[in-house]
Amino acid sequence: MSLACHTRCLLVLSLLLPGLAWADGRYSLDINTGTSYGVQTATVEVRGELMRWSGQDQLVSRYGYVLIRGSRMYQVLTSPWPMAVDMALAVQSFGAQGLAALSFAPLFDVLVSLDKTDAVETVAGVRGEIWIARVKIDEEIRRIELVLDGGKAAIDLRDAIQRTLALQSQVFHEPMPSGYLLLYNALAERGRGVLRYGQAFALQAADTTAPATSRFELP
Repeated sequence: MSLACHTRCLLVLSLLLPGLAWADGRYSLDINTGTSYGVQTATVEVRGELMRWSGQDQLVSRYGYVLIRGSRMYQVLTSPWPMAVDMALAVQSFGAQGLAALSFAPLFDVLVSLDKTDAVETVAGVRGEIWIARVKIDEEIRRIELVLDGGKAAIDLRDAIQRTLALQSQVFHEPMPSGYLLLYNALAERGRGVLRYGQAFALQAADTTAPATSRFELP
């Protein structure tokens, strides 16, 4: 949702609604952190109820990765030795300090409109449609360009992101802003997922083959 920026970096996600299908595959995203870390690459691997969020460059990967197994969320540290931290238990015992938080950004208050244009754009080999979202942020109306698609990769990625944030919101006891749910509802109504969201993030690569179960084992 970038696992890089020291303790609790944001990835830009939305809320999960009941009844979403579990998607299998491996999806990589280029994410503009808006910090000195610049653009980072994050990857989510999904196999049924199992999920793994990780970074691909050296800066990100040294912080380990986040593993989801059913209703449990773990931060897996890889240095100086492999160790899995149950994030819900850690928050209860010590608070959230030092844990990686995935978030995934439409940071706005109101979704005014979401309209399809006649333009198209290819993202990660997928020919998507350009849509324009008009959102309200601090009483100011802003325009954001999105590339949407109704294919398997975009929908599966959308739903994987939803599942992650739903569990994370339980772990950290932090409700998400209304803008997250508003955008998800708008996408679901239109049968679309996001390939690119403004300059914040874009799908880099998608493989809808289920990863090996060994990728989701606890150390």
